[in-house]
Amino acid sequence: MHYSWRQTFMGRSGLRLGVCVVGLGILVPQALAQQNEYSVKAAFLINFLKFIEWPDKSGPYIIDVAGKNPFGTYLEGLANNRSINGRKVIIRTEKHGNSPPASIVFVPASESERYGEFLQYAKKPVIVIGESPGFAKKFGAINFIVDRERVAFEINPRLAKSSGVKVSSRLLQLAKIVE
Repeated sequence: MHYSWRQTFMGRSGLRLGVCVVGLGILVPQALAQQNEYSVKAAFLINFLKFIEWPDKSGPYIIDVAGKNPFGTYLEGLANNRSINGRKVIIRTEKHGNSPPASIVFVPASESERYGEFLQYAKKPVIVIGESPGFAKKFGAINFIVDRERVAFEINPRLAKSSGVKVSSRLLQLAKIVE
């Protein structure tokens, strides 16, 4: 029995295969772009530790990721065996009972219904970081934005100061300031 290319790819199963290939051609770049965005955000989170001064200078830096972790293993990979200012960096995706407090809490856009919960950190030495429009005006000191296909960030110096942390002027120069 002889099959032609046309019969194979233009039949019902071939049509489904063609639709899947086209669908993957659209979805794969979007998934890669999103993963690339989160790899940049992960690098920012780690580097923020270098430019923010917390009142307690002992113990590890802890970055909590609230809700579903959009970083995959990338953020943990960056933090693995890393020390900043002589302090170990720990990533937590689930907080347990008497866990030590976080230095940074990252709140993904998927947690928008819970934003009010993160106001509990307003007077504590914790930097809350989001990724949704208006986040830095109401809920956290730093917000990731995408500007012309590049990841950037906003800082609300008033909210950062009320947390009792000191944000480096070098970091403030790189940010869009919001009040």
